[in-house]
Amino acid sequence: PLDNLQARLTYSTGFRAPQAYDEDLHVTAVGGDGVQITLAENLKEERSNSFSGSVDWSKALGHWQTNILLEGFYTDLANVFVLEDIGRNSEGFMMKERRNGNGARIYGGNVEAKVAHGKDISLQLGFTAQQSRYKSPEAWSEIDGEALTTTRMPRTPDLYGYFTLTGSPFDNFNISLSGTYTGRMFV
Repeated sequence: PLDNLQARLTYSTGFRAPQAYDEDLHVTAVGGDGVQITLAENLKEERSNSFSGSVDWSKALGHWQTNILLEGFYTDLANVFVLEDIGRNSEGFMMKERRNGNGARIYGGNVEAKVAHGKDISLQLGFTAQQSRYKSPEAWSEIDGEALTTTRMPRTPDLYGYFTLTGSPFDNFNISLSGTYTGRMFV
């Protein structure tokens, strides 16, 4: 019946101001090479328009409570931030410049499910499949003067998921087991 069903549609927009992020410095420094990031002179804010829709179904089956959520999402990024190698400075540090790319699209879907028997035991899990792609190839590195390009956004896996199993076998005693899955990604 429709009593157990909820549907949602959302739209949001936002921006991210230009800045050099600490995460960029940490991730790049892992390779042992010092890096300095500068901002391009004409760097504009990154802007997003996001749409999502979901259907949520809940049902009680005796002492068991169940829930399944299906969701789809789409985000369009304008002036997406990209890092490009611009050489080395006088101290030998690698130099990268944060510039605006041509844009990107992130889209996909996810499913989440939960089943619980009162407070005794519950299992919650979720899985997401998505695509995070630049609208046109962006340079991510250079080897022997040749730019290496990709349409895949770095550090964003196409697949990821989680699970959490919790239980209360005795009064004042809880136990929990959880895990995450992070798919392959371009780094």
